[in-house]
Amino acid sequence: MEMFDWPDYPAVLKTSASWENLGITFNTISEPMHYLNEYAPELLRKGVMEERIDGEHYQFDGVVLDGEVQYLSMIRQEWNTELNKITKYVLADHPVWIDSIYKAIHAIGLDNSPFCVEIVVSPSRVTLPYIIEVNARLGEDTRLPDIICGGEDPLKKIEEICNAE
Repeated sequence: MEMFDWPDYPAVLKTSASWENLGITFNTISEPMHYLNEYAPELLRKGVMEERIDGEHYQFDGVVLDGEVQYLSMIRQEWNTELNKITKYVLADHPVWIDSIYKAIHAIGLDNSPFCVEIVVSPSRVTLPYIIEVNARLGEDTRLPDIICGGEDPLKKIEEICNAE
């Protein structure tokens, strides 16, 4: 095992195969890590060090088809007092900073794919969120399907959107 010096500022340690909040805590080998070990073992022991940004955490799930972004939901993440686990997801209103999210999706060239954009709205930057990550998938927490589309299966909803084109 290799050790590293933890920084003297608040930070999050995220494994290269994190899901359902397991990537920001010390945990045992997860199913995605088994896949990494099988298909990309050189990535198994890698991770990303992120600076912690105080503020409200949100995620924006949807689909982009032929360059047009269609969102399914905006969800606010509620965290425990230790700030190491999401305790609940709550539907949120359409944000005033939606253009920032659309720009992030277009900036990386994401198209014909579902997406999940995670952001933090800091008290010092209310009109301009910090974009934490843009994923070419919907949010993966097992609690999300019931909230992303109001109880409807998100993949079925995306299929309906695709067929309506």
